[in-house]
Amino acid sequence: TQFDRQEGGVLEPLPQKNIDTGLGFERLAALMFGQRDAYGTELFQPTIRKVARLSGRPYEGPPSLSHRVIADHVRAATFAITDGVLPANDGAGYIVKMLIRRAARHAYLLGLHDAVLHDLVDEVGVSMGAAYPEVLDGAERVKGVIETEEEQFRRTLESGMERVGNILSDLKGDELPGDVAFDLWQTYGFPLDLTQELAAERGVGVDRAGYEAAREVARRASRGEAGEKRLFNKQSDAFGAIAARIGETRFLGYETTRAQTEVVGLVREGFEVDVLSEGESATVVLAETPFYAEGGGQVGDAGKLEWNGGAALVSDTKRSSQGLFLHEVRVVRGRLAQDESVTAVVDPAREQTRKHHTATHLLHAALRQVLGSHVTQAGSLVAPDRLRFDFTHSHALTPEQTAAVEELANRWIQQDLDVTWRVVPLAEAREAGAMMLFGEKYGTDVRMVSVGGAQPVSIELCGGTHVGRTGSIGAFVIISEEAVSAGVRRVEARVGAAAVDYLRELRARESRLAGALGVNPAQLEERVARLSNDLKESQREIGRLRDRLAAALTSAAPAAEVKEAGGYRYATFALEGLDAQGLRSAADRQLEATAADVVVLGSGPLIVVKTSPAARERGANAGRLVRDIATLVGGGGGGKADMAQAGLKDPARLTEALEGVPAVLGRAGG
Repeated sequence: TQFDRQEGGVLEPLPQKNIDTGLGFERLAALMFGQRDAYGTELFQPTIRKVARLSGRPYEGPPSLSHRVIADHVRAATFAITDGVLPANDGAGYIVKMLIRRAARHAYLLGLHDAVLHDLVDEVGVSMGAAYPEVLDGAERVKGVIETEEEQFRRTLESGMERVGNILSDLKGDELPGDVAFDLWQTYGFPLDLTQELAAERGVGVDRAGYEAAREVARRASRGEAGEKRLFNKQSDAFGAIAARIGETRFLGYETTRAQTEVVGLVREGFEVDVLSEGESATVVLAETPFYAEGGGQVGDAGKLEWNGGAALVSDTKRSSQGLFLHEVRVVRGRLAQDESVTAVVDPAREQTRKHHTATHLLHAALRQVLGSHVTQAGSLVAPDRLRFDFTHSHALTPEQTAAVEELANRWIQQDLDVTWRVVPLAEAREAGAMMLFGEKYGTDVRMVSVGGAQPVSIELCGGTHVGRTGSIGAFVIISEEAVSAGVRRVEARVGAAAVDYLRELRARESRLAGALGVNPAQLEERVARLSNDLKESQREIGRLRDRLAAALTSAAPAAEVKEAGGYRYATFALEGLDAQGLRSAADRQLEATAADVVVLGSGPLIVVKTSPAARERGANAGRLVRDIATLVGGGGGGKADMAQAGLKDPARLTEALEGVPAVLGRAGG
């Protein structure tokens, strides 16, 4: 805001320069299109128009808040997920989760009771795709993530509405306690405003002050104990003092697993000490170290420290915010003093860790090649005995995809590709196409690890330890593939000796199963298939016998008198020897035979309620009825409007429960 551009391109200096008008792009677009706000422009209108079509609820007259919330939140979630932020219970992922859930709630308020938000991602592409082609490229993955999260919230809404309804039905008074409303949110994820809306429909208020008080109690509890904070601060102060003396720890672990070094700090229970006696544990800081500090998914190194007359075991290594490598040690022989010269020796298991870390890079590259470039790392664990890799993908891998990923990783291992690393400027790493993790903070210079020489199959920014050539990794075996959260999958794998151990376990298990079934391993699959077919046939026969038993018991039972209560015609029966399936079948037959509105059957500890279509039109609900009947004798249950079942804690009280049916129907009819 320095010049006023005149016709012909002449720039006239402004009398007052650099005045912030607050006129951002969206406000400018609204002015240019003659709209009162950005929601009237094509930045949001494609989404708003589709919401209006799907819901049958127009946007204008006056503009609908729900339409706006949905359009804004779907756009924000689409961009965040495209950039790699996935719904989660903390951090940036929590914001994305709440954006989707708030949009889903407003869709519900518009009468859209099925998942629809994922269908709006294409409309975001219509508005923003020309300027941000990444939105178009990642649309399918974004849809999958949003749909999964929305479906989870839909289930929360449905179960929550039933739960709130039950609470309101049992409420004595005209105000729902605030701690109950907060528990509905904290425990079940049911939003306060929906609780208020459902309560208002029944003329009940919600104690908002009590809700805020309960939320504050929960917030204070989540902050942790003050004592823990004081200890953390003391430790931080101690490490800060050490860092002020020596600077950062120099890491030697890329070149060696054994080094002569010096103890420059001993921290025990938050304070620096001069010496550790035999049997004592503490955090040891070394001037330089071959021990890798936990980071980038790789576990911290273990090993030992040795000195003249003494030894200590190192159980873990971490890194402080000041750049110190913190070795958790226990002295097993002698005394360890400040300024002691020690030999630091990394556990040989580090070699397996290195193999698993390089294999993780190969796995990442293979997943991207088999599934698509939308795959990005969402977390990892690299240990001596296994690797675990989380990645963005909305669907489970098929057996064929899993096999293809495994085959590709093994092919690269067998090619004995060169593994190199070098420290380069961040811009150079970007130009080389190195994989970078969303949310990671990178410095001016970064460590770039390449696998494959001049034509690398993998380039990633990584501070971990790696093998020199892929051939030393050995076999690569995928152990499992599963969902972690919405849009995130997890693969666990083993390589080298760990893979051989797994295959040995698998072979032993196969041998034991074959022995138990009396066949050799080659016949195992055929034998299991035959047993499965036999089991299914047996289950079908049991079902047929159950139905015949239910029919026999029902027909043999004396005809019960159809009575009336609460405006409903009902019949009750007590039968013996039926399970839940048989009881449901009998209820169907009895409802038809008696022409009653409601049939209540019991057998042992089970009760089944069945309602007719006509009764349901007048408000009868089997789920509510069976719950109220069971409650009379200390049981519980539920179900749908047409059929429901409950269990009794004491089967001897079945008769008492059936005798309570008229009173329950009377309340329902009233």
